[in-house]
Amino acid sequence: MPVKKLWRRALDSARRVLHETSSPHQIALGFTLGLSLSMIPVPFLGFAFGIGMAAWLKANLVGAYIGSAVMNPLTGPFIFFAELWMGLTLVGEPVPQFEVLRGYSAVQWLAMLKTMLAPFGLGIGVMMLGAVVFGYPLAYFASVLARRRRRLELRGE
Repeated sequence: MPVKKLWRRALDSARRVLHETSSPHQIALGFTLGLSLSMIPVPFLGFAFGIGMAAWLKANLVGAYIGSAVMNPLTGPFIFFAELWMGLTLVGEPVPQFEVLRGYSAVQWLAMLKTMLAPFGLGIGVMMLGAVVFGYPLAYFASVLARRRRRLELRGE
């Protein structure tokens, strides 16, 4: 089977699972849970919490998976840095410069990381709140638009 045809079938299946069995609220809730909880900086823990909470709250599991997929090996370092930057900025501490950090020993790195745990936790909380405040409405309206588009496609318009 050609790759293009396989990809189209997979996307059609995902659309059906997303839109035929769940309301826009369930999809948006699943996405938001997956996105916000995946910001926990422990690999796979946030993903597990997101999927678990989505199942418990009867949210869309595919939406939760898609939200969790935002945090991946390519985006994770940038998101974690943004969380640290946000926390340090909110408590009024400067972000360490790379030129200074390059010369640190392991003991100095550990000492610096210990002092940054509280700002990092604050940054995580703020970013998770931002994911909820912006992620839910965006996912909700995207779901409504996708559902409307799907109905038009089925009618042949």
